[in-house]
Amino acid sequence: MQSVTQAEKVIQWMAQCQHPDAQNLFEILSLLSIPGQIKTLASDLEVHDLLQKGLPVKSVRSLVNKTGFSAKELSMAMPIKERALLRLIADTSRTARLSSQESDVLWRFAAVFAKAQEVMGTAEYAKGWLCSEARSLRYRKPIDVLSLSPGAELVLRVLNQLLYGVYL
Repeated sequence: MQSVTQAEKVIQWMAQCQHPDAQNLFEILSLLSIPGQIKTLASDLEVHDLLQKGLPVKSVRSLVNKTGFSAKELSMAMPIKERALLRLIADTSRTARLSSQESDVLWRFAAVFAKAQEVMGTAEYAKGWLCSEARSLRYRKPIDVLSLSPGAELVLRVLNQLLYGVYL
């Protein structure tokens, strides 16, 4: 019997997912090291329930490792202090979970990073774009406006404009 490759597992997970944006959802879950969760996320209501329950603490470590951002850089993009992020990164408890507010903030950052990676092509280019001034944000760095929902929505809108060739 043949072993199933990682790519085949990804395809199987996405085929089982009923969410309308399964590819994007899988990217976010991969950044947070919980891709197996995709089977249960059929709608945004299930995503809400997942965040309400709290993401595992390992998601913070995963996001730091996969994005290349330091805890200090992430603390500027999130309303979580650097010391709290460092404490979360150091926590090795398998059962520890983030609060629903921390989970929401982490999810929002992962969603923006996943979209930036899709638009820019690689994690390094995505990080570079997020840390560079953007004309469409009145020459602010996208990472500087991510700490609140309206800023994150604006950055996602700019990324979608770039993806579809609409430059403002």
